[in-house]
Amino acid sequence: MDQTADWHSPDLEVLIRQSIGDRNLAGKKGVIRNVSGAQCSVYLYDDNRVVNVPCEYLEPGQPAKGDRIKVICGEDRETAGELLSIDGMEGVIKLDGTGDDDIKMLQLRHLCKLASKGSF
Repeated sequence: MDQTADWHSPDLEVLIRQSIGDRNLAGKKGVIRNVSGAQCSVYLYDDNRVVNVPCEYLEPGQPAKGDRIKVICGEDRETAGELLSIDGMEGVIKLDGTGDDDIKMLQLRHLCKLASKGSF
């Protein structure tokens, strides 16, 4: 996925890249609260605070089996669902609002972990 793609949206878990140049932020995990232009307001779990971070310094949070996810690129972009399992570099997902038999396989890099409502 093009790392400059416009995938940022509220409720997505993110990791702040080491290249940000601020040791107090680099490597921290959080959740996007708001997007304004090329800036994201990110709630940092460990610090219990919100910081503004340029979008280019954020990486999508890697989901694990059983996590709620959002598709961040491709034809199913912006669709939420559940990651049922991982098969190599692909995730087996069940998208919300689809039939019980509608299971898809998408590349993990096209998925981002959705923050649980109680985590922030």
